[in-house]
Formats: sequence, structure tokens, C-alpha cells
Amino acid sequence: MVAVAAGAIFIGSCRPNNEATPPITNTVIVVSTPWWQDAALSLAVDELTAAMTSSGVSTSVVQDKDIAQLPAYALVVGTETDPWVKILLGEKGIPKLKEEGYIIERRSYQGAPAILIAGKDVLGATYGMFHLAERLRLDNNVLTRPLRIRNEPKMTLRLISDPNDPSYPTPEQALRWGFNAVAVEPWPSLALYDGIEPALYDPETHAAERAWVEENRHRARERLAAAKRLHLKVVSSGDVLTFPQQVLDLYPDQVTDGNPNRFSLDKAKTRQLLSYALDEVLQDFPDIDAIMVRSGENYAQAPLEGNTLQEGGCEDEDYVSCLQTMVALVQSQVASHGKVYIQRAWDLGEGGFHANPQIAKEVLTGINSDGSLILSFKQTETDFWRYNEVNPNLRSNGFPKMVEFQAAREYEGKGAFPNYLGEVFARGGEEKQPRGGMDYAYQQGVRAVWVWAKGGGWEGPYPSSDLWVEANLYALSHLAWEPKADPHALAQNWATLRFGPTAAPYVGQMLMTSAEAVRKAFYIEPYARKRGGWVPNNLWIRDDIIFGGDRIKEIYQVCRNEKDFDAALAEKKEAVTLIQGMIQNLRNAQPLITDQALAEQAMNTLLYEKALLETLQGYFEGMFYYYRWQEIGNQDQHLRQQAINRITQGQKAWERYHSKVALLPGVATPFHDGGMGETMARALDELEGN
Repeated sequence: MVAVAAGAIFIGSCRPNNEATPPITNTVIVVSTPWWQDAALSLAVDELTAAMTSSGVSTSVVQDKDIAQLPAYALVVGTETDPWVKILLGEKGIPKLKEEGYIIERRSYQGAPAILIAGKDVLGATYGMFHLAERLRLDNNVLTRPLRIRNEPKMTLRLISDPNDPSYPTPEQALRWGFNAVAVEPWPSLALYDGIEPALYDPETHAAERAWVEENRHRARERLAAAKRLHLKVVSSGDVLTFPQQVLDLYPDQVTDGNPNRFSLDKAKTRQLLSYALDEVLQDFPDIDAIMVRSGENYAQAPLEGNTLQEGGCEDEDYVSCLQTMVALVQSQVASHGKVYIQRAWDLGEGGFHANPQIAKEVLTGINSDGSLILSFKQTETDFWRYNEVNPNLRSNGFPKMVEFQAAREYEGKGAFPNYLGEVFARGGEEKQPRGGMDYAYQQGVRAVWVWAKGGGWEGPYPSSDLWVEANLYALSHLAWEPKADPHALAQNWATLRFGPTAAPYVGQMLMTSAEAVRKAFYIEPYARKRGGWVPNNLWIRDDIIFGGDRIKEIYQVCRNEKDFDAALAEKKEAVTLIQGMIQNLRNAQPLITDQALAEQAMNTLLYEKALLETLQGYFEGMFYYYRWQEIGNQDQHLRQQAINRITQGQKAWERYHSKVALLPGVATPFHDGGMGETMARALDELEGN
């Protein structure tokens, strides 16, 4: 990602406290000596210096100990205890700030104007500098305008990671975006078990497996060191139950319960190994701040084996007690190291720990609620779909909570084309009440957020760049600091930073339309409203696969009455109309974008989306007319011709998509036919009497 495009701008209060000053051509950034070599602050100094230079301001950097007097228009950076900061603050001192908070104010010293960037701590000062750098990139004249900003993060734990790739994003990028926590390798992949069973990773008999763990440990140490240099917290996640495959060979009867390939939590040996693995990892990696656990799904990869609690013999009637056993065990071990335990409540369906407050209440009965346990829930009641209720567990139980958001939406193209969800992230989708975005979670007392920077799903599409995911990350990075931030303003700001100020109004308008185009193309509103939040699109499209046959027919059966039939077809037509408008917006912006390679890439992704949406429209409408024609006895010639026309249009759009549009520079890998083509061909044969 481009750092400037998704840099950390934080919406804070800004009110005038004096008149605007004349243009500034030279300035000095004065860094408090204790932080002169601080890695986080140095990164921010470089960013601010670059922003100054691009704004036409010549900038130098000095330590405060090296100057006897402040030069005019100095930018003084530090914490509330640093000498020059205290001088500029005066007798009243710094306003009471929360951790990582900061103020940016115009002050003066002996008649010389100065700008103060003062943090509650060094991270506060760092975030303040990133804020001012971005303000400069948005407005070259910000230093001459009235300037009085106070900002504190509403979400005190702000984790960003890719659930499938703990190396993304880098700690430096996370800091730039305003997050304060990153992920490291999963803890099950860091345990060697030497102190309990050396044979598991014996250097001779299991050399390859041991080398794999050692490499994970090496990467973890490097990433931990990089994160800690920047004062970031580090989280290690893992699925329970997950162990080396050799455990099944060594203890077949001591860790399984009937199924030879499934670990059972009922077995004492299983619990002992789980406890040991956590203890070993936290001893060997004391800089890990939090352990995250998921038990509702398990995707262990070789040389590890894993399964969920239920797959290990924990039947539905025992599910609550199994979860209680697991949570108590993990909490005890993690708390003994003084660390935080984050339990992902995620499980499949609408009636489990994740979505059912009564189940969650039962699971947590008797569990210590001293603050060492955080419960993590997705924003939505089920998966990251539209037409979903807000997760009811965000407003229940007395435990600290974390809310999860997905930036590259796995059921909606994963960033292959614009799908700006600032409104959904901020206030929830308009299609459900209460809407349940970041502000709703904050009002319910949630103070931790996990942003999935990428990740989710099983397959593609794989974008050639993170361009459109950046827009969502930009919104989420701001909302984590200020949940009431305006999604439209955030879109405009991101567009200004990425495409330039004159093109931004057109790009911003395109972004604000994008989520509606995706919703109308990928979902079926009458079906979703009748079937509820679990698979509200019947997975007729999943990842990059367009399915055929029964899935479309099932949707038709639910939407077969005249009102729903017409509504389902209308929204597919509306989706294509919306993407056509988005293309026109970008065409209006293109002459105003100085980076023509970026402009071309952006346009190609929209052409990619248009051809895909035209395919979906032809396929969906054609099959709906076909099923209606079948239903009334294959006699209605109007329905027959409509079905033929729409299916033919879908086939032509699909051929154009694959042969031309999917080959354009800068577009994502193409969607795949998972039965659509055969379904259309068979229907067309019948319609044409072949």
C-alpha cells in the first residue's frame, strides 16, 4: 500500500484560537531529546518533513537540547514532561489526555510563533505528527490557518492484521494508519513441546517439522522486535484444538475420543498439551501482549493437525460445558503470565456462542471477569454479509468486548473493484435496524477493534493492488479514533490523497455509490429478507466462483411471487446502471489525475466490474424468466423470449469479460464459472427446443 494514501488522519476538534498567519517558507521541527532516536517518532518526523517539503516549506530537524531559543515557526514535538513542551504549555499545562492522545496548537514564545504537537506519551506525539502531515497533504495552507486540535482514540485497543497472513501489514504501516497492535505467527506454530515431550519435534526423526517451527519462531522474534520498537502491542492467534500431527501417533488413546484423527478436550492429555503450549510460547516470547483463541473453526495446516471442539466429540448438548472448560483453562494460563486473553466467539450458524446472547451467558458463567478476558465478535450477527443484524452480543454480558471488521469483503469481490463501506463501518448497513457500525459498538461500551486488513474466504479474486481496499482501511483507521466521523468526508479525503484535490469530488462520489452497486449485484433483497442473516445470498456467488443450478433455482422459489420477482430483477438492472454512473464519474476525473497509470488502473477495474455485473444480470434475469416459463407450462412465448434474450446477453458479457476485460492491465484475477455456463446452456437448449 502507499503510505500517504492510507496514512493516519484522525478526526479531532479544531477551533480557531488566533488569526491566520502569513505563508510559511521555512520551519524547524524541534524534537525533545528523550525521543530523538525513538523509532516511532522518527518515522513520524520523516513523514511530516516529507509533507512539509511537498507543501513548499523548507524543513530541518533539531534536538531541543541543541537550541537556546526557538526559531520562528518552530514545530515543537514531545510529551507533557519535556522541557520545551512545558514552556509552551505554560502554567496550565497540557489538558488531561488519555493514553495515545495529543494536542496540536499554535503557541508563541517570546513573540515567535510556534506550533506545539504534544502527546500524552510518545505514541500520542507520534500520532499527532502523522495527523498534521496528513492535514498538510490535504491542505497546503494548514500551518497558516487557526490551529487547535485535541484528539484521543475512542478504541483503546486497535488491532490490524490479515487473519491468514500474520506478516501483513508491517508494524510501520500499522503505526501510520493509527493502529496500536499487530499480529504475529499463530501460537500453535511456535510451540516445540521440548519440556513435555521432546519426541514431538525430535531433531532427527522430525527434522523438517522442527525446522518449520524454528523458522516460525525466528519470524515471530523479528516481528516482535519491530513492533516493540514502535511501541505497538502484539497479538498471537490460534485455533483450538491444534497440535503437531505426531501427537496423534504418540498418544492415540490419550488425546482422542473414538475418532482417531480428532483431538478431544475431554482427555486430560489434550488439556495438558494445550496448557503447556500456551505456557511455553508466553515464556519464550514474553513480548506477546495477548493470546487470541478461536474454537468455532479450525484450518490447521501441516505439520499441524486440528479440529473444533465439536469435531472432537463435544456434542451440541455439551458445547457450553466444553467452551467453559476451554476458556477457564486458557484464561488461567494466559493470566498467569500477566497477558490478555482474547476469545473469538466465532462459530458457525445463528445459535452459538457468537450470535446467541443466552449461549454466551451460559459459557461465561463462572468465568473470571477481571478484565483479563476480551470477547471478540464480528460486527454482524453471522458472517460479513449484508442483510445481517448487528451482533446482539455487542450489547450484552459484563466482559470487555472487541468488534471485528473486514476491509476486503470476501463475499463482495475482495477489493477487485470499488466497494467503499465507510457508511457500513460507521453506522451499519441501511438495510437493517439497528444498523450497528463502529459508533453503535462504541455506544455499547466496546473499546477494542480488530480490522481485517485483508483475508477471509477460500479463493480469489486476487487484486493486482490494494487500491480499493485502501479506501476501506482509511475509513476504518479513522473510525477507530472517532466512530462518529463522516464516511463521505473520509471518502473525499482519501480520494484527495490518492487522486488529487481536483479529481477528488468525482472519485469521492464514485466511492459513495460503489457499495450500493455491489449490494444490488451480489445479493437478492427479497430472498435475504425472508431467509435471514445466515447465507443471505444463498452463496450463488462465493469468493470468485459463480455457481449454477440449484442455488439460483432456490432463490427463484423464494422470490416467485410477482412483487419479489420484479424486485429481484430490478436490482440487477440497477446495479449495472450504478456502475455505468461510476464509470462516468471516473471519466470526469481522469483529465484531473496527474498519475495517469493510476487513472488507467482505476478505470480498468471499473470496466472489469461492469462486464462482471452485466454477466450476473444476464444470468440471473435469464434464469428467473426460464424458471417462470417452466412453472407455467412452457407456453408463454413472451417469457420464453425474455429468457433467451437475457441468457444470451449473459453469455456474451461473460465471453467479453474473460476474453478482453479480465486481461486489462491492473485488474484482479477473474471470477470463475462454477456451474453458471452449463446452467445457462441447458436452459437455452430447452428454450430453443434443442
